[in-house]
Amino acid sequence: YHTINGTQVDDFAQNWTAEENGTYDFQVQLYDDDYNLEDEFWIRGVTLNGSSGGGGGGGDEDEWFYSHDHETEDTNGDGEVDTIEISYDPDTTCDCDVDITVYILVYDNETGDLVDWDTFEYTINDGSWDSFSETWTAYDDGTYDFQVDLYDEEDNYEDNFTITGVELSAGDEGGFNQEGGGGGDEDEWFDSWYYETEDTNEDDEDDTIEIGYEPDTTCDCDVDITVYIWVYEAETGDLVDWQTFAYTINGGKLDSFSENWTAYDDGTYDFVVDLYDDDDNYEDGFNITSVELLAGDEGGFNQEGGGEDDDEWFDEWNYDTEDATIDISYDPDTSCDCYIDIEVYVDIFDSETDDHVASLDDDHIIYNEEEDWFVQEWTAGYDGTYDFNVYLYDQEYGHEEDNFWIYDVELAEQNAAPVIDALYVD
Repeated sequence: YHTINGTQVDDFAQNWTAEENGTYDFQVQLYDDDYNLEDEFWIRGVTLNGSSGGGGGGGDEDEWFYSHDHETEDTNGDGEVDTIEISYDPDTTCDCDVDITVYILVYDNETGDLVDWDTFEYTINDGSWDSFSETWTAYDDGTYDFQVDLYDEEDNYEDNFTITGVELSAGDEGGFNQEGGGGGDEDEWFDSWYYETEDTNEDDEDDTIEIGYEPDTTCDCDVDITVYIWVYEAETGDLVDWQTFAYTINGGKLDSFSENWTAYDDGTYDFVVDLYDDDDNYEDGFNITSVELLAGDEGGFNQEGGGEDDDEWFDEWNYDTEDATIDISYDPDTSCDCYIDIEVYVDIFDSETDDHVASLDDDHIIYNEEEDWFVQEWTAGYDGTYDFNVYLYDQEYGHEEDNFWIYDVELAEQNAAPVIDALYVD
């Protein structure tokens, strides 16, 4: 990390020693403090003679903390900070998966007494960005020092850093990774994920990967998340491309998203997908490896591959109820002057508990913007109030196109005439 100011002259240097004789290329990339790629350059064809010994005994790779940070927060709403979050990005010289252990030791700043400690295990790979974080909540008011040690999978000490003089008040429940009594930091994760490849330029060779995922959260509320997708060249480990995608999720409701990436060049690629919450805490991730793609017409994220993927949407929709039954009707359209196969899903939730109650789905064929009304019917198994998430799925290209919600629909067995509750037109 470096700090710069305007156009002042700032000279920095980094060095690297080759373990083997060879000719090497170096890619140097500049990121701002929001991890946006700003500039890069290459140094190619550098011949180096390898150092003898090679990493402390010949077989042991090096691991280190590439960066680290910390911040404090109030988790019980009493106006006093009681918790520290310590984050770090560990790296390794090995172009492989390496298991590491991080020890966090907590000391009383005034007496030097050990107050608490814990260990945390992770898996890292080469120089990929692996950001982890852990929290600790104070048992008592005081000033604390933190020692963070990194050990490799053979229990060799590799690196460390310290944080000193942190003032914290007692939280509701002290210790590592507590929720602060008020549920401060919720958990988010990938409940499921998939990928598939496709040919978007009709040359009979797959050039694009679609990565789909369903993120969930423990919070019964709207949570903003960010998903990072990193693309690496499988053979060299070079970063080829990356992008961030922002979404809003809620509770355990079905929130399915997908993004696609088209290759610039023929090759085999690895993909790292990371999930961060609205406080930029790392929450979850998964890897996809060894995906063979040929160059598409236009490389990058969410290209249309020659314009073959048309848009579909709900032009109009409405619903009506009778006793415990709801009829949901809709008119889907497409920008294609052709017949398109679509599927419409309906996920049904109990409004009071947010529990998923049932699902419906139906296949339809639509043509351009012709008026086509379809209906799906559902009868409640018990008297209650329900929410309905209706979404349109493009079967050919395998992703969601449009959706709408119907909230707080009361369904109950009773003798009443059917009533048109709502009519919506785009």
